[in-house]
Order: sequence, then C-alpha cells, then structure tokens
Amino acid sequence: MSLKHGLLGFLSYEPRTGYELGKMFFEPIQPSLSLIYRKLSKMADEGLVTFERVDQEKLPYRNVFQITRAGRNELKRWLREPVVLVPDRNPLLTQLWFGSRTDKEDIIADIEAYVDQAREQLEYYRTEASVAVERGLSESATSLDRLYWSLVVDSIIQHYEFTLEWANAATKRISSFESAGVDAGATKRKPTSQHSRYAKGRATGKKDLLTPNHQAPQTRVARKAKRGR
Repeated sequence: MSLKHGLLGFLSYEPRTGYELGKMFFEPIQPSLSLIYRKLSKMADEGLVTFERVDQEKLPYRNVFQITRAGRNELKRWLREPVVLVPDRNPLLTQLWFGSRTDKEDIIADIEAYVDQAREQLEYYRTEASVAVERGLSESATSLDRLYWSLVVDSIIQHYEFTLEWANAATKRISSFESAGVDAGATKRKPTSQHSRYAKGRATGKKDLLTPNHQAPQTRVARKAKRGR
C-alpha cells in the first residue's frame, strides 16, 4: 500500500491530525510521524487534502487534515486499479538459496531468528489488531468496513501461521540432511581416460604403458635397428 492512498483512505472516514493518522496504521507497518507530515504537506500542494489550524488552550495548535473532492476521486481511481503482484522480498529466502555455502547450523539459526519475529507478529495480529478491528478503527465505521478489515487481518494471520509451519518443516529437513561426503558446492572431478587406465592398471597389478614411467612399445623397424647396433 502506498502511504498516500493509505492516508486518503483513513481521511475518507473522518478528518484527523497527522498523529491520529499514524495511530490508524497497524504497529508493524506504522510509518514515522515525520514521514506522514511530509506526505500530507505534499498532498496538500496537490489539492488532495486541506488542513485547518485548531488552537488548543495550554497546548500547541493542531493541524486537522480533511480529504478534498479531488482526494476522493484519486482514492476511487486507485481502488479501481488492477493490483500488480509484488514479488516477496524475504531476505531469509535469499540466504536459504545460498545456504550450502555455509554450515547448516548457521542457516538453522537464521530460520530460528526469523521464526521468533514471525511469532511476535502473529501474536500482535491475533490480539491487538483483531481487537481494534472488532472495536472499530473509526467512529463512522460500518459493518461493511469491519468485514473488509477482518479479511485483511485474517490474511495476515494465515500468512504467519503458514510461515511458522514451513519454517518448522524446513528446520527438520536441514537438520536430518546428510551430504553423503560431498563438500558444500564441490563436484567430483571425472578422471581423464589416461588417469583412469593408470588407476585400473594399479588395481590389477598390470603396468599401463601410457604412464610417464613406461614408454610406448617400439615398432618392428625400431627393434631391428636396435639389434643391428
């Protein structure tokens, strides 16, 4: 999700300050306040939002942002746009791809560290995120809003559940794998025909005439010439 369209979506429910908008995002993907305010300022320049300065007694003033008609049109245009699947850029999978270049204990440690993070995320979405959806993220939320929100949270929960199941199976397979004596990334060199014949000769006790220590048999002419000397 682009930050711009996320902010437009939240403002379509009701006007909010930048701080309040930040709280609308789930904690694991919550952008920084400085990033939110920079984006809101740019969106105001584009005519997608307006803001009103609200003074507070004994407190700094607040800028309350509101979506414009152009902003609603942009949000609707984005919602009608076909979704482009973005490849999963999971760094663990990249490490796993080249896992044979290190000890398997290193890769298992990487998976276990990833699992710890996945468990934390899963716990968050099962508890805080689910409660927030049921309670309603906005005072103007409808039952249809809650339906869509719950579908998103359910998808995230199932993703992390599958991740943990996969990680458990991957760890077991790596732990039980035996390399059969072949070093990581190494390939056995196939002997040349000369080396092969030499090795065969040693095994059978016969001398291979093509080895460096033995000359090739002489021709008949060469033998006669030698006897003549």
